[in-house]
Amino acid sequence: MHLRNAAIVFTFFFAIRSLSAQGPGFPNVPQMPGTLLSGPLAPTQGRTAVIAYHQGYLITNPEAPGSAAGSDLLSRFWDISDPADPVATVISGMGPSSAIAAHGYWEEGDVIRALPGGDYTVVSNQVVETNDPAIPTFYYPPPPWVNRGLLFQPFQTQMWWSYGPTNTQAILYKRTTELASWDHIGDTGVIGHPFLIGNILYFASDQTNTGIAAYDITPSLNSPGTPPQLLSVLKAPVGGYWPEIWGGDDKLYILFPARIDHEAGMQFAHFYVADVTDPTNMQVIADRRLSGGGDPSYAQFQDGYAFMERYKINMRNNFSVDLVLDAEGEGIDVSQFALPIGNLVATAPSPLSRARSLGPSVRARHNWTIGRVPCSASRCDQLPGRGSSYTAYS
Repeated sequence: MHLRNAAIVFTFFFAIRSLSAQGPGFPNVPQMPGTLLSGPLAPTQGRTAVIAYHQGYLITNPEAPGSAAGSDLLSRFWDISDPADPVATVISGMGPSSAIAAHGYWEEGDVIRALPGGDYTVVSNQVVETNDPAIPTFYYPPPPWVNRGLLFQPFQTQMWWSYGPTNTQAILYKRTTELASWDHIGDTGVIGHPFLIGNILYFASDQTNTGIAAYDITPSLNSPGTPPQLLSVLKAPVGGYWPEIWGGDDKLYILFPARIDHEAGMQFAHFYVADVTDPTNMQVIADRRLSGGGDPSYAQFQDGYAFMERYKINMRNNFSVDLVLDAEGEGIDVSQFALPIGNLVATAPSPLSRARSLGPSVRARHNWTIGRVPCSASRCDQLPGRGSSYTAYS
């Protein structure tokens, strides 16, 4: 892997300030879109796999794969009350690599979960591990899984990725009960990542470009041992390194960040969007080439925009690119993370480095959950109006 400097970005608005019950939060200061505010930061940390904003602090967690030799691989929390001069503190006991495929985590009230070491909260201006018995159980099926199929608690299911074997059965659990096992790959051919929205389970392809499969898990809930009902398979050649799901305006979309694949003759990065609002009639609605450079792998959402590598993409206006950060001009790599926080974005490659403002056009939410994770029924920008297609379960 070619290692370059990376970037961390901070942007904070008054609305998020209300979240900082423990930490300092950040000031309500307008910023010029694209302005670099600080960095490089923690250049010895290594490849930054997670950036989270929690209880008024920014949390960064590295992973060893892709990190430069000699990286310290230490997790940190950041006081970003002055985005031009962030102050870092090493988090005691938190090692590298999230328990969920290196990039996933889960926020539940005052606790951030599935990071290395367990559950963390903020006490006396420190991010510390907590063993509060009142925290709901986070279920890991036997043997312990480490994939994003854990992010739909109390349900857990499989994730397939090109890095691992694909000759395994799909399994669906609810808490400690196995609800179903079936030959998903044999039935559909879709090698991909799971998203459980109400009673609909989607599998969205990685860069094998094997499409999307949609299931209704109701039969498995009503009669454990019965496989979910396969509703449809979109066999279009779409996929992405780490697909994400977005809901808004009564629509449900899957966004596929597609890295450059020179072996396949691709010279430009691009992204696909599929409309999966009706799981029985899924359609590809966008295939956009990104001519501004970069190698997009991951996406985050805020206020109807996707933030992916150096790009700010309008999910409500034909997926237009509204802003492109000048990463090359500043000699930074923003491929690993682009986390919007109010009117700022925190970016990172390997290692973590800089900070940019996205401008006041991006507004913070009181209850927006951040992280390289799929949204769930409580974590989407918005979800489609629930009708017969969507049923919530607890």
